[in-house]
Amino acid sequence: MRILFFGVKLDPPPGDASCGRLVSAPVHYRLELPCDALRLRGGHDATLAHRLWSDPGSGRLVGETSDGRVVDDAELVVLQAYVPAEQVTEARRAGQVVVCDVTDTPEVPEGSMYFALAESMRAAAVAMYHAADALTVSSAYLERYLGESRSCPPVHLLRNPVALAEWGAAEPVREPRRLGWCGTLLERADDCSVLRPWLGAFLERHDLRFVHVGDGAMGVPGWVRTPPSFAEVAGIDPERVERRPVRAFADYLATRPWTGIDVQLVPLMDHHYSRGKSCLKGLEAAAQGIAFVASPHEEYRWLGCGQLAGEDLARQAPREWIAALETALDPRERRQAVDAARARVAREDIGVRWSEWERTYAEALRRRRS
Repeated sequence: MRILFFGVKLDPPPGDASCGRLVSAPVHYRLELPCDALRLRGGHDATLAHRLWSDPGSGRLVGETSDGRVVDDAELVVLQAYVPAEQVTEARRAGQVVVCDVTDTPEVPEGSMYFALAESMRAAAVAMYHAADALTVSSAYLERYLGESRSCPPVHLLRNPVALAEWGAAEPVREPRRLGWCGTLLERADDCSVLRPWLGAFLERHDLRFVHVGDGAMGVPGWVRTPPSFAEVAGIDPERVERRPVRAFADYLATRPWTGIDVQLVPLMDHHYSRGKSCLKGLEAAAQGIAFVASPHEEYRWLGCGQLAGEDLARQAPREWIAALETALDPRERRQAVDAARARVAREDIGVRWSEWERTYAEALRRRRS
């Protein structure tokens, strides 16, 4: 197969010396890892594009790599970025198969700082999805959510892979000193409100510090916002919070900003947007040998490791969070949990799972040709 992958945020931020390197986690997990594996393990002609445009003559989608190589002969194009539905339709008429990769619901909660921006793009995003030959998604909820529309093309569940080797050695298990959360409050402030009724008192009682990985301004070109602090959203003493900045993904891997976190928290609210999320933060924690406690989200129940704060996302009481965390604080319990999670996440390595992408793309090509 000749496959062209294209995703947003391939350009480095100003002053970043890693010219052309990825700065987006979704692009890394959803495009770069499968692209490399399909090329190296499957022998396919797979390319990750730095730029993408529609050829005015043929209507085909054409990509350009970070080193300037133009790819104009792809038979299948995978998009993890917005492309107008008209261009998707033109590419298909020109003989290309187009697959849209989706990692979030197109609707976000009204309280999100992204709400106005997302709403302004929602109709166009849905039109692009409906114009494609197929969709790939990162969670079972998204598979159901998008598949409910009669206009939707076939939806394929391809959960996020990991590459264990890129995370290096596991964190040491010791007496707990720090809890942590990784994410941007621009997107996830409502999720962190799950922690507000109880986290401050818990930190005080156990004399723990908290690490927020992902602090600072974030957004898209022309729309950048600075969210409130984690301490403000979670209602905890700011003196107990260490703020680590949001980073480009290449720096995220290189600098290991989770270092020193003993237990990672993964709070998720009960609404469409959070229900559509994957279990990526649990995968990343497990890959680094860090214990985690998560909301009882469908994808974390599927993952089957770590501690869950209850059984139902709609009813995750403070006492359930506290009970799960109390268990995770015990070094012996945490060592067992970390070992089990590392063994579990090894089954999600791209080296094990790459053929899932091969089968999905081959099916999309066969369906178009039949």
